[in-house]
Amino acid sequence: MKKPFLFALALSCSLSAFAKTGPVSISKIAPFNDSWTTELSAPWNANHNDLVAKMKKQEKSRKIASELDQEYFEGKMSPEMKKFRDEFLKIKTADELDAKLTELDKNYDKLQSEDIKFMAAQIIPMRALRGLVWRLVPTVEDTKITHSLLVTQVKAMAVNMKIFLPTEQWNAAFEYITQPFVQNGQFPFTEAGEAVAQFPRGSEMHVQAYIRNVVIPMMKTSAARLEKLDLSDDQVIWDNKLLYGPGSFPSAMDRYSLVGEVEKQTSLTYMYGTLSELAYQSAYSQEGGMKMNQQISKLYGWDSFLSQVDGVPASKRINIIRDPKFAGWGRMYEDGQKWMNASWAFLARSVEHGDLAWTAMKSRPVSETYFADNSYAVPFQRAIGLRMDNLKKMIEGPTMIRSFITDETTTVNLKDFYLNPVHDLKDLYATQFEGGAEMNTVSLNTKSGVKKLSYRNYTKGRPTGWKVDVYKRYFPKVNSGKDLEATARILSQGWGTSAVAMPLANYLN
Repeated sequence: MKKPFLFALALSCSLSAFAKTGPVSISKIAPFNDSWTTELSAPWNANHNDLVAKMKKQEKSRKIASELDQEYFEGKMSPEMKKFRDEFLKIKTADELDAKLTELDKNYDKLQSEDIKFMAAQIIPMRALRGLVWRLVPTVEDTKITHSLLVTQVKAMAVNMKIFLPTEQWNAAFEYITQPFVQNGQFPFTEAGEAVAQFPRGSEMHVQAYIRNVVIPMMKTSAARLEKLDLSDDQVIWDNKLLYGPGSFPSAMDRYSLVGEVEKQTSLTYMYGTLSELAYQSAYSQEGGMKMNQQISKLYGWDSFLSQVDGVPASKRINIIRDPKFAGWGRMYEDGQKWMNASWAFLARSVEHGDLAWTAMKSRPVSETYFADNSYAVPFQRAIGLRMDNLKKMIEGPTMIRSFITDETTTVNLKDFYLNPVHDLKDLYATQFEGGAEMNTVSLNTKSGVKKLSYRNYTKGRPTGWKVDVYKRYFPKVNSGKDLEATARILSQGWGTSAVAMPLANYLN
């Protein structure tokens, strides 16, 4: 069974950065790198169309070797990659794993072969995750529901690992992200010989600063490294023993896969997409975000006892979000616009590489020998093509989107969401809600007479009005709350626009 070819960073945490009286100067401890401004100012690759044409030509002229046995795959694998594989499969501890990752990072520019560079570029960012679960404990333990969810998720990871991936390498990786450790003196753990510190209690801003200072630069470096690789001959070899351990695949059947431009471009698509999200999260504060979520969770009965069960409509949740004690949540940092500009540039690059990945995917010969088996995607060329077309248009500027169900249309100005953003995310939430009685009554004509029965008014508290002037920046046709609801519906029914509709839905319901 093939796994997605991306060693992704998954960071889920609440972020906070404002004092009660105004914005904390996070830029003093985690400044935006101004050199990125010029670098990211032109996100679209100037020779994008040339790359597409070249890729089509290369892929259509390529043929799959008729006999792909173990000798073939091993012969194609570079000595550097074989050495890495053999050493990796001997790793038994978190310290050994860290030593290998640190060595790869330090010596990356000395590597000669594309296969080991491709592997190294994607796994080196794992260094940012070392001890992260343990380091986050003070940040989450004051909010019981968040602490409980984190512990539960990590326990589930441990159980699944022991069942499905019971190898010493996976155990070392689990220890790598969950246990405290002694710093090795290499960035970002520069205090050699000292135990790594946990994030300060009650200072979620330090978690966000870590993302700004460490995670984003590491991922950005990895993306730049991937960009430089030429995998157009599709002859990089992936060995599944790296995932399943030294005792797996006693025969060559299903052990190896070919990797090329499709896999490289797909990795870049996800990497830049993650960078876009992290840069967006770096632009806004969520002061008291976990405490705010704890208050919302109490509406559902978590961390509390319910004296009355009446559901949790948007009106109740948004009342908590707008509580003055959470006034700092969602406000933009003083350097927030720079991070939003970077988020937009990363998003554009993600779409660009997605387009290149799709071009290579549909041009590549159909074969299960490839890591990304295109036989699953090629039958859906029309739908995927329409999605890519809409995504590219939205990156370029205001775009008319058509519902493929109702034929209704709306216009989306996605670019301005990043380049002309709101300065407080609370401005996106509803301001008006449906009223009425908590319970409705219906009279039923039964054979024994009229019977009156009560049932809940399920629409009470639903959003009915928003700050239209705010939304009009991004959806020019919106003039009322009804228009905004229609826009959300159209986007959910458009090709490639659900990525816009789903985040919007978070503010609409």
